[in-house]
Order: sequence, then structure tokens, then C-alpha cells
Amino acid sequence: MGCPTPRTRQRGGARLDAESDAAALLVLSGLLSLTVGWWVLAIGLTRYAFAVGTWLRPHWRRTLPYSGFRRTAAALQATAVVIGLGPVVPPGLAAALAGGALTLLLISFGRDIFLLERDGREPRTAGTRRGHPDGTGAGA
Repeated sequence: MGCPTPRTRQRGGARLDAESDAAALLVLSGLLSLTVGWWVLAIGLTRYAFAVGTWLRPHWRRTLPYSGFRRTAAALQATAVVIGLGPVVPPGLAAALAGGALTLLLISFGRDIFLLERDGREPRTAGTRRGHPDGTGAGA
């Protein structure tokens, strides 16, 4: 078995980074939920809810194109949760930051899901069945 290519290592590293970020965000949003309310857990659970969605909607597994909006939303949600955990931040401000972060996160995931759903629809021709490229429905 040969060494992985730089591109393979890069993809694997990016995936590990994203999963580590998601786990950290879940823990941090869990901590913030103790102060602000249970609904803040939605910030940390959104990535995992999307992962469950990929089991139900296989075309959600496709790679999304680069999105500056997605990256900005991720950075802002993490920043909002970390600031909200600050010892001098009033609970009202922490709740407002978390609410804004959750709203931005839901918009970001909504955009991605819309894109995946739109692009995942394959045009069907008369007499063909889904499930196999040759239209036989094998494996469906």
C-alpha cells in the first residue's frame, strides 16, 4: 500500500478538521445552553442532523462548491458561542449572540440543502426507473 497523495491527505485533513470543529462546537454550545437555554444546543447539533440527513437523502453526500458565505457563517457561529461563554457577558447578550449565530447557521445549511436538492434531481425519461444508470432499477 503506497503513501497517500498530497490531495488525499489534504482532503482527509480538511474532513478531520471539520469534524473536530463540529465536536468542539457541540461541547461549547452545550456549555452555553446551561446559561442561555436548551435551544442553543441546536447550534452544535446542526452538523449532526445534516449527517443523519445524508443517510436519508444520498445526494446530500456530494461535495459542495466553495462558499465564502458558508465559511463566514461557521466562523461567526463559533465566535458567537465562545464570546457568549465569557464570564463578563450578560446572559441577554449571550442569548442574542447565540440567536444570531443560529439564524445564520440555519440560513447557511438551508442554502446548501437547497443546492443539493436542486442539483440532485435527475431528469427521468419515460420508461426508466431510478436506481441504476442503465435505467433497470437494479439495486433500488
